[in-house]
Amino acid sequence: MRFLFGTRPYLGHFFPMVPLARELLLRGHRTLVASSSEVSAAVAEAGLEFVSSGVHPDTPLPDVSGPARSPGYSDEVHRRKIVDLMSSERPDVVVREPTDIATAITAEVLGVPSVVLGRSHYIGAEAWRRVLNGDLDSLRASFGLGPDPSLRSLFGDVYLDGVPPWFYRQPPDCESYRAVDLGQYDGVSREPMLRYPPMPYAYVTLGTVYYGDYEFYRIAVQAAERNGLGMVIGAGSEAAAATMTGSAGENCIVHAFVPQSQILCGARLVLCHGGYSTVLGALRASVPLICVPHGSDHEVNASQCETLGVGLRVNRADWTVPHASRLVARMLADSAPVERARSIAQAKTVHAGLGEVAQLLEELPDLRAAGEKPTTRLDHLVAGARGHRSVNRIGWQQLSIGRSASSQPVQQLAHDTARLALDPQGWLPWSEIATVLCLAGGGGQQGPLFAASGCTVVVADISTEQLRRDREAAAAHGVLVETIEIDMCDLGALGDRQFDLVYQPVSSCYVSDVGRMFDQVAQHLRPSGWYWSQHYCPTHLQLDPDWPWDGEAYRISRPLIEGDQVEWRSADDRITINHYMHGVGALAGGICDAGFLIQRLTEEGPAVMDGPGRAGHLAAHLRPFLTVLAQRAPR
Repeated sequence: MRFLFGTRPYLGHFFPMVPLARELLLRGHRTLVASSSEVSAAVAEAGLEFVSSGVHPDTPLPDVSGPARSPGYSDEVHRRKIVDLMSSERPDVVVREPTDIATAITAEVLGVPSVVLGRSHYIGAEAWRRVLNGDLDSLRASFGLGPDPSLRSLFGDVYLDGVPPWFYRQPPDCESYRAVDLGQYDGVSREPMLRYPPMPYAYVTLGTVYYGDYEFYRIAVQAAERNGLGMVIGAGSEAAAATMTGSAGENCIVHAFVPQSQILCGARLVLCHGGYSTVLGALRASVPLICVPHGSDHEVNASQCETLGVGLRVNRADWTVPHASRLVARMLADSAPVERARSIAQAKTVHAGLGEVAQLLEELPDLRAAGEKPTTRLDHLVAGARGHRSVNRIGWQQLSIGRSASSQPVQQLAHDTARLALDPQGWLPWSEIATVLCLAGGGGQQGPLFAASGCTVVVADISTEQLRRDREAAAAHGVLVETIEIDMCDLGALGDRQFDLVYQPVSSCYVSDVGRMFDQVAQHLRPSGWYWSQHYCPTHLQLDPDWPWDGEAYRISRPLIEGDQVEWRSADDRITINHYMHGVGALAGGICDAGFLIQRLTEEGPAVMDGPGRAGHLAAHLRPFLTVLAQRAPR
């Protein structure tokens, strides 16, 4: 199928669309992004196909007749994009962010399903009427469409809103509305993070539109320094970064652009404008904020942070060094905002995830033809959801805060013992390994050990709390460990970075499609690079959950069905993790299918034999782990 994503040329509008666009791409569909040239490089970096259409909304255009609209929403701006899209190949489904009106009209003219992907606070019909100074009937008529005084066409066949319901003061009044959880994307990790500031540190940003306010940055830097905070500054442009770098202190690191998924996991506080993506990214990582609104939706977002108790809102006129310093001190002294942010980040949801939404979009043309409501179908898909992302991300956030066995940072980093801990079998060709990706390896264990062994290491994990353990361990031991929040089934945020070794502790049991995961690993290994992975043997998931040991033998009550979901709950029923069964054929065969040559394979488990029904006894009879060393084929 051909999916066309429409966006106005702003990164804050485009980035929230990327996870769904890439999900469809990885499911084998052609996925295109239509906008003006300003975002073409970002589209290419995301691995998507760009369709040049229209002009930037701020482009001066000849005077033409038509209603007086708000800046950037003139009929001529819309008309130019519609004309460009009409000359392109016809899509099967159009997906657009709410402010891209031209793509909405194009979908209606072409007669194809239209999906709105909400990216910030919902804009209702009355609000649109104020922006447009009326309706769109004159523009619609020029393309052969009838009047739409209610502006119903702006809300599509279905309105899928990535804004969590808890961030609304009042839920949207749209019949086709459904809340969804599509994860996040905030750009590509173009190059290694060569340095992190000491913990605790603050993340300081004005996003990619309002970054020209150097006074905000000057005050933020001084306020942070007065409170003993290091900083990572997202300057917004190369010119701004060059200006700030000269006056930055030793513990202040300035980047023109840095994906916040690389640094929020170690941040204690965010100082920002209140942009939606910044705010939601911070709250997903359980980091409180101080917001100084500069425009757009900032005021609403900042006020909601105050209402939720996770941040403070400050007028620009009041943003002075003394006042900002007092506010930073107040936030550092109060643990309540962090706890409230954690509570929000761990809230269990029953919303559709990437898999369910992608399936809905695949079915949308047939649903429309049959006259079936997309919302009804989506509700049905959610009821039978098997997706791993939101459930396991939240589960591991909780396990990490509770300091599970996989969330205990390593205590000693001696070079020789580090290599022995990482490679007890003696398989790894250490002389060939300089760069390492620890995949799904958060928790402060393997990453710091590789760093102590002299490697350049990136730890990638879906849980920001697990990554926080790595930031803590790296700071405690004085080693460099780069961290990034990422889903192991889509490593697109790593861009074109490749590694000598991908090292993956037990984690394939947390995803339903290991073939796709292995394909992603292969894309980020250099030719002839090495892939060390450990997997949970499926027999342990087949055991009878209520009566695994009957006094004489272990009881297997579940059949081995590839990708079948097995839910695990903590003893107090607070934490849920989804496991998925994968047989040896799917694991070993999937690794080979992705272009690897298996060099070594062994079954492993605890060496201590304890009483019947206990872990050591079970492991002696049914080894729990399958360890594999594979090498990517040379080109």
